[in-house]
Amino acid sequence: MNKKIKQWLSIFVIITILLVIGITFYLGMTGNSAFWGMLGIMFLYPILLWLILFFYKKNNGEDDV
Repeated sequence: MNKKIKQWLSIFVIITILLVIGITFYLGMTGNSAFWGMLGIMFLYPILLWLILFFYKKNNGEDDV
């Protein structure tokens, strides 16, 4: 995969993780009932990203991803 694409994807992933954490924090502070759903997403999102990366590496045989 191209180095520029990797950089942009990593920036995108970092921004989305920070958004999920920020939204979870906001919902927790306001006492919104959607807090528990966002809390679950906050824990499952990195696992989902790891699984996508794992299967991508397994299917393409790339070691540098």
